[in-house]
Amino acid sequence: ATANLGKIEDLPYYSGQRHPIRLRVPQTKGTRQLLNLVFRLSDGKTEISRTLDRIEIFAKPANPGTQIVGSHAVMLSPGSDLREFTAASRMFATVSDEIPANSDPTKTVFLIGGAESAIVMQPGMNARKLVEQGATAILFSPGKSVVDLFPNDVLSVRNVTGEYADHEPSAGTKLTEGLRAMDIKWWARKNDWRVFVASSAHRLKPGGTARELIRFIPSHGYISAERVPEQYMVVVFEIPVGNGRVLICDLDLEQSIDLDPAARMLMLNLLRVAADS
Repeated sequence: ATANLGKIEDLPYYSGQRHPIRLRVPQTKGTRQLLNLVFRLSDGKTEISRTLDRIEIFAKPANPGTQIVGSHAVMLSPGSDLREFTAASRMFATVSDEIPANSDPTKTVFLIGGAESAIVMQPGMNARKLVEQGATAILFSPGKSVVDLFPNDVLSVRNVTGEYADHEPSAGTKLTEGLRAMDIKWWARKNDWRVFVASSAHRLKPGGTARELIRFIPSHGYISAERVPEQYMVVVFEIPVGNGRVLICDLDLEQSIDLDPAARMLMLNLLRVAADS
């Protein structure tokens, strides 16, 4: 489809002009589709210049999830967008702020905001007890608290501006189903002109039980050999706790799932993995 986007009355040499445009995205032929976005500048008859950008459009999911029978999501201070997305996924029989009475731990998933992790995942707390009995907890950007909670498994945490991450460790699993190699890259962010996927990343302790699922190597230049291990970090990983598990997610899903289709796909996969014991 083509459209006339407007007219530039005057444009002197060495100057520029901002021109607002409105694009109508066509319906996709499938889940996702690659298109060419071409801008042409002409004087009415002769083409003066053009640009070409490869863009990808995604179909809007009508019913993104399939309910896992008897599953319950317990929201312990996650962000509002994470909360709304989880409820809209229709994956859980109930979505609440409290632990359902007599719930099956193996069908219980905790979604825990970063600051709350340091409290509710302490040994002896109800959420921690249920995880030890088979529940799954997802900690969103827990920062140093996860280092303190699991000192035998997590070595350190670092603030980063992670432009992209590599899901090769979990390729072919339900966590990365439908995602392509470069999908965890340059996510759009709410109220932020920048595009990146993670604000923090962790280092796992050699010999610990934590398992990397999505890895991250920060931008770096020439470094000495002793600093090479510092570059191996993770933004999604899993720690077994008793009969259950804790999933740690440093990806900025709260900032991106309302805008970026790849972030939504990953969040839906993460919920599906957590709900399916």
